[in-house]
Amino acid sequence: FNPTWLAIVMLLTAAALPVRTQASTPSIVISEIAWAGSSISSSDEWIELTNVSDAALDLSGWTLKGAGSSGKDLVLPEASMIEPQTTYLITNYEHAHANTALATEPDFVTATLSVSNDGFDISLFDAGGILIDRAGGTGAPFAGGSGSTGSSADGRYRSMVRVDGLGDGTLVQSWTDADTSQGFIDGVEDYGTPGIVLFGSMTMEQETVEPVAEETG
Repeated sequence: FNPTWLAIVMLLTAAALPVRTQASTPSIVISEIAWAGSSISSSDEWIELTNVSDAALDLSGWTLKGAGSSGKDLVLPEASMIEPQTTYLITNYEHAHANTALATEPDFVTATLSVSNDGFDISLFDAGGILIDRAGGTGAPFAGGSGSTGSSADGRYRSMVRVDGLGDGTLVQSWTDADTSQGFIDGVEDYGTPGIVLFGSMTMEQETVEPVAEETG
């Protein structure tokens, strides 16, 4: 029996296990999602990230899984900086495109953006593959609606807005329907606040759950 050899084997075994660490509230959260598009185009989808910290952060190489067409990941481009207490807006269309309802200029435009309306599960990973935040689960979106399908009582398109920005994004009570309209072009009455730091109000008792960070692969 060789204690030194046993110690080496134990260290190698531990190194092969997936790394999971308890994370505090993430500095970047998925704050708002227009999964149904807009009243101008159902393809006019957008995702908003918010920096809830007091420091500027570099999102270059960060990845959104579950938000791309045909199962593709969305990888944020180089020089994707986000200032403290501001947003990073990802859209399907360029600013002032005929098919977008947004008056806010996006930070990243990609035709690959496509959010599922049933298998809704979006995860945000940093450049090192660490899970930072997550929105949804495996079913339908927790909130928001498409005016064209009658899922909105008043016929308006509504984005899905994070409640307070601090709760577990995999819980339905962490999300609510947008109930205000800012950041849209004149004449558009959709509800949402693209590119504006404005979290939803808590509408029900929220369970406090520490998000878990993990490495991919």
